[in-house]
Amino acid sequence: MTKIRQFALFALVATLCASAVGQAPTASELLQKGIYLEETVGNLDEAIRVYKQVVQTVAVSRVNAAQAEYRMGICLQKKGRATEAIATFQKLVREYPEQVEIVAQAREFLPMDSKLLDKNANPCQYLENQMPGDSGDVALREKTIACYWDAQVRAIFSSEKGKELERRRVEHVLWMIQHFPDRDSAGDGPASAMASSENYIRIRHEWMSQVQAHSSDVNVLANAAHFMDSSDVDKAEELASRAHTLDPKNVRAARFLAEVYERKMHRANPELRIQLAQQALQLREQSWNPTEPAPGYSAVRELQQLAKDAFEAGDNTKARKYAEDLSRRDDGDGIHQGNLMLGRLALKNGNVEEAKSRLLAAGKTLGSPSLGSFGPNMMLASELLQRGQREVVIQYFDECEEFWKTGGNKLDEWRQAVRQGRIPNFGANLIY
Repeated sequence: MTKIRQFALFALVATLCASAVGQAPTASELLQKGIYLEETVGNLDEAIRVYKQVVQTVAVSRVNAAQAEYRMGICLQKKGRATEAIATFQKLVREYPEQVEIVAQAREFLPMDSKLLDKNANPCQYLENQMPGDSGDVALREKTIACYWDAQVRAIFSSEKGKELERRRVEHVLWMIQHFPDRDSAGDGPASAMASSENYIRIRHEWMSQVQAHSSDVNVLANAAHFMDSSDVDKAEELASRAHTLDPKNVRAARFLAEVYERKMHRANPELRIQLAQQALQLREQSWNPTEPAPGYSAVRELQQLAKDAFEAGDNTKARKYAEDLSRRDDGDGIHQGNLMLGRLALKNGNVEEAKSRLLAAGKTLGSPSLGSFGPNMMLASELLQRGQREVVIQYFDECEEFWKTGGNKLDEWRQAVRQGRIPNFGANLIY
């Protein structure tokens, strides 16, 4: 029995057990049940029935619903019902444009004219269509910003396509800053990260106007600080410090001030670096709730930063605790970053074999939109190369190729350098 079938069987048993004790199966469990019925049992009609149940959970999980639509199309194709299969794939492309990877797979089953029709489509147009004129629907604006962010990451952030998606995103970001500068979403990741310097300047100017107009508003100050990039780190520290002083219990102000200290660490001497790491760690721990992360914050990202700050502060016990939690998360980024940190800790303690094992465990992640666009973290690989461990690093490159589809040329260059006994220039992938 293959691993896929074993997993599907396990998922089916879990679903039946949940039903037995009166618990409704989740969308994910139903999806695995359908896959089992389709691939292992071969009961296509029953699989289609289950997939339809998953599609009905679209309000809860668009990811699972899109997967179910795709699987249903495959089942219909297997049954020789080509017209219905094409209609199902067209529905998937039309109604789930943000599910970029599964939509790309569905397009392969469409007639050529359908593929050409959708090739250059705006993946967020379905949201734009709901926003005629100067719509004051904040929730819709937030969804649109998030949609363009996700599409930009998947399209390769700084590519021409990525910059076009950013241009569209920026118009909505500016609207949010102008109308709701104190709202969390006005200062979160999709609102702050820019590939274009022109867009950065436009938004920075708007934030400075809002800071002047709301000089005592903690959330406005914190959001403006969060937007500032590494070239504006002093301004970011000024704004974040003001916000934290005004309200030391404000979670966003504390976290954004921690981010400023983390940015400054990279340019600091060893002694100051430790001090900044300790300050950042203290701020993050004050606001960290392991059982209930604050709304709008990623528990995985918080754990990653906690582990990094503890590592840089020299607190190996805390670094290990946070990294182990991170590596056990059902999340591609968490598995990757958690194992890399555990490997660095092992190397710090002289355990090269554990470090090698952790490097390979990090490479076995299923990936994520971020890893697929920006690529893997090469810090542990670099540290192992400094100890002459070339073979395991090349093996790690091979693993990374599975989730970093756009990084083939870089990986080839790095392999060649390692085989020649050199340490590659990992550039932006050398993430501390």
